[in-house]
Amino acid sequence: MRTAGRRMLLPLRPQRSLQSAAAAREVAEYMLAKRMTPGDFEAGAYLREPGTGFLAAHADMTLADAYAVHAAMEELAPHGGYKVGATNAAAQKGFGVEEPFCAPLPAAAIRSAAPAGAAGAALTIPAAELGGGEGLRGGEAEWCFKLKPEGDAAWDALLAAAARDDVDAAAIVGVVNDLFPAVEVCATRYGTIPGPPSAPMKILDGGGNGAVVKATALPGPDAALPLAERLASFADRAVVARVDGEVKAEGSGRDVLGDPLNALAWLANELRGSPGRLGALAGRIVMTGTCVGLVRVLPGQTFAADFEGYGVIEVDFPGA
Repeated sequence: MRTAGRRMLLPLRPQRSLQSAAAAREVAEYMLAKRMTPGDFEAGAYLREPGTGFLAAHADMTLADAYAVHAAMEELAPHGGYKVGATNAAAQKGFGVEEPFCAPLPAAAIRSAAPAGAAGAALTIPAAELGGGEGLRGGEAEWCFKLKPEGDAAWDALLAAAARDDVDAAAIVGVVNDLFPAVEVCATRYGTIPGPPSAPMKILDGGGNGAVVKATALPGPDAALPLAERLASFADRAVVARVDGEVKAEGSGRDVLGDPLNALAWLANELRGSPGRLGALAGRIVMTGTCVGLVRVLPGQTFAADFEGYGVIEVDFPGA
């Protein structure tokens, strides 16, 4: 993973590196144990708290260490794609970084939701599944890309370009197979802790990624347009986040590095230096970062993400 040029705002102290295969694998297994497995979303066995002992043991983790653990996580368990986080200045300040970060998305954490208003539309997330970190519990409205499958000629062109130099949005768009609205359910493995984790520990936690709720069959007029037309206009569409019907935040894809395609290009440039990892995105999804910031949601409330021209995704956070 390329790390040159990263400047962490939070002071980091030297520590034993986790980049050895055995050390990274050990932490990866621990982190994956706090993820849900297939069926757990309904069964109530979602996120569990590692507690403060884990945080204390790795308080001096570096960003390179966190990414080494992520790479081990990809080898240990099926992953459905990647998220890109901190794709605006406010989020970067909150994480203590000066550029975006990325994290793998375990396949079991990716869910689908029906359009709001349809029978069973609101995806229910029991409070017991949201971990103990009440300070990080909520929803984010994001644009999500589904990438073309392995073997598509567009991947050959992208990988050839990436082998020569960094790629931009114009180069990356060729491997996009679909785009659709999504919600990131925010939760943390770390539970209630005495102080905020370091920036690398936040990134190790997937930036607070609990789950991804994607909607590929929304009823809005834009959703029926050909992909090329959607790609030309989606970043300008208004995105509104509501909790129990009350507007909490508004934004658009322009709040994501100017265009969510730029977030996808950023990810490609991060992964292109690691053999095989860029090509491994084929057929997977990429979450590009929140259009509306993190919207806090309490147990008993419903989070709704309204994407202009597409429709609404609803996620219930019921009480215990």
